[in-house]
Amino acid sequence: MNYYSLNKQAPKSTFKNAVIKGLAPDKGLYFPESISPLPKVFF
Repeated sequence: MNYYSLNKQAPKSTFKNAVIKGLAPDKGLYFPESISPLPKVFF
């Protein structure tokens, strides 16, 4: 899964790099490119 900065001024990052760095180089928060819905069985 790839992550992008909410400020949109930094390159995309992997989960590992996003966790290690915490903040993107442009000081934005990393956010996943997509969020999969949970299956109905979960609820």
